[in-house]
Amino acid sequence: MNNRIIKSLMNQFKEKMELKNSLSEESLFESFSTYCIISKLMDNDFSYDDIDNMIIDGGNDGGIDTVGFLINGEFINNKQELDDILANKNQKLNILMILIQSKISPKFEGSKMRTFGDGISDILKEKPSLIQNNELKEKWEMTNEIINNFSSSVNEFKGRAYYVTTGKWFQEDKNLKSKISNIKSEIDNLNVFDNFEFKPIDASQLREYFKESNSKVKKQINFDKKVVIPDVSGVKDGWLGFLNGKELIKLIVDDNGDLRRSLFYDNVRDFQGETKTNNAIKETINSDNPEDMSILNNGITIVADNAKTVRSDLVLENYQIVNGCQTSYVMYQNRDKINENSNIYVPVKIIVPTSPSISTKITISNNRQTAVKEESLLALTEVQKELESYFNTFKDDKNKRLFYERRSNQYNSSEGLEKVRIVPMAIALRSYSSMFLGIPHYASRYYGRLYKDFSEKVFDIKNPKIAFYTSSYALYKYNFYIRNSIFERKYAKFKYFILFMINFYITGNIKKPSSSKETERECNKINKILWDNERCKNLMQKMIDIIDKVAGSNINSNELTSKKYFSDDLIEEIKKVKEKQHN
Repeated sequence: MNNRIIKSLMNQFKEKMELKNSLSEESLFESFSTYCIISKLMDNDFSYDDIDNMIIDGGNDGGIDTVGFLINGEFINNKQELDDILANKNQKLNILMILIQSKISPKFEGSKMRTFGDGISDILKEKPSLIQNNELKEKWEMTNEIINNFSSSVNEFKGRAYYVTTGKWFQEDKNLKSKISNIKSEIDNLNVFDNFEFKPIDASQLREYFKESNSKVKKQINFDKKVVIPDVSGVKDGWLGFLNGKELIKLIVDDNGDLRRSLFYDNVRDFQGETKTNNAIKETINSDNPEDMSILNNGITIVADNAKTVRSDLVLENYQIVNGCQTSYVMYQNRDKINENSNIYVPVKIIVPTSPSISTKITISNNRQTAVKEESLLALTEVQKELESYFNTFKDDKNKRLFYERRSNQYNSSEGLEKVRIVPMAIALRSYSSMFLGIPHYASRYYGRLYKDFSEKVFDIKNPKIAFYTSSYALYKYNFYIRNSIFERKYAKFKYFILFMINFYITGNIKKPSSSKETERECNKINKILWDNERCKNLMQKMIDIIDKVAGSNINSNELTSKKYFSDDLIEEIKKVKEKQHN
């Protein structure tokens, strides 16, 4: 590595992700580059799992290190998840295909950029000519599936390629710019993407991206038509007024012009599509009287950690839209029209609360008129608060420590915190469902479907909090072993089955007991093993051996993890193993 600053940042990244020295410098740089780029795209609202699922490991990778699919703002990691989301014909999909190639090199080399371009072109073809490993083949299958469903499900399919080096990019290098232009023309001629970009990323951009990944979201907007709200207990600052549509667009898009989906409160963040209300908003924006938005729209509520006034401007830090998701999405979809017209205003309320409990009250109050059931929203927010508190009870033991994330980017600027120890709601839901509901085949599929079908059952206030910690910690340990090559990467896709198997192997139960006291007793029993590194590793290796035996020649199948019969077969094999141990 010839760049000392990048090397230093990679070491910081290695600590943050708890990566040991088993990774080669090249592999570490691939992960680091992907992390920096995805952080920029996602406002840091993603997990290391997302990165790991995107990286194309080993040979026959088509000259591509990373392939990812961002669909309506969420990563779709495998073909089963994609099939689930395509099956929902009620929503139109905005898809971004991300392709990354990373090279430790002091310069950009045209021949290697060309190889990357050829790999991109090949994965987009109906019949690729390059040999593909299993991981690349699944990405090709997903691409084909998207293309085949274009007319019925896809609203927009964009591609974005990043070629990353540790060198410096010179804008005036006509030869390299010509290479990029040729690659872009070749991809455009395939008529797959609505829009395709090829971005060279150098060391200085990587440094900036990594720096931003550790900082809070901050935006400055002009909010001249506002009044200060009266003094309210629990509110530090607040304003009420009308925000120009152009300024709202500034708040909700990133530097690439993409919607910042992490801004929307977790369980009211999904765009509901072409509903009667959303169509009415669209019609108003595109009518002869778009200024009617200011009197016809219910408005948007924004909660921020901090805000300060600069003349007629407001600088917001770490903000979240807790009400107005549908309005924001429709305005984003019609942003070209909004940017042409300076007379479109939206009612906006901006509040800086003094505590998370006030934020919760604001969220519940402002969503009473939405399709989200009030009792569901209340239970969810209360449970999240309790989970955060429970996870904090382990703060005195670094090895046992996990951080429950109640809202996106909650720990973004926390110094010395390993990102892999953060447990967002999505991970908690998947882990708990696998270990204590006995549905790893379901948890491995599309998160939106899992959330819809099981979130109320999982985030029931009566469920013991220790079960969330135990299942999340088991996943954390398994991912640690995968990341550090203690277990082969091909077993990463079985992570939720490992949780399911551990519970049955130790307790004999597929689901958690109905008694809270019994659940706590069994979780403590599991934790005792998980907290002992050698015992944990040996137990998980034993589970992998069982997976190997049951899967047999289908071990590389991309469909196995979505099948319930696989769970049933694993249980039967565990019974045989335990029977042998007793004899």
